[in-house]
Amino acid sequence: MLKDEVFQHQLIPLLEKLYPIIYNKSKYYDYKETLNKLKSTEPSLFLALAKDKSYEEFQIDPYGEDDYLYFEKKFKPSVTLSYNSIMLSAEGKISMEVYGRQFNFFKYCITQTFGEFSLANAIRVYITG
Repeated sequence: MLKDEVFQHQLIPLLEKLYPIIYNKSKYYDYKETLNKLKSTEPSLFLALAKDKSYEEFQIDPYGEDDYLYFEKKFKPSVTLSYNSIMLSAEGKISMEVYGRQFNFFKYCITQTFGEFSLANAIRVYITG
């Protein structure tokens, strides 16, 4: 389970480093407003803020809400992982036939670049609905 204290204490410092890279020179997104809102919000309410969907770069992904991953081993037991996904970037339409390798590479780049944040290991790169 992702510990609340990791999520709540590392989220803003991680986003302060991540957002300027993602939204570099973008005239369409003002991530600073989102960061200011997060800074003025009680950390226990971060998930509620994402559910409000008031910010393009910080919102619950309806396709990843209350979702489950199943891990089955050859000789049991199986494990079920329940999670909610907060989108940190929504980029518009995309058409790809095979994308697993590139997304695994992006995930690797994120964990290496932001290695001082254990929260970076919880970031997923995927295409949603």
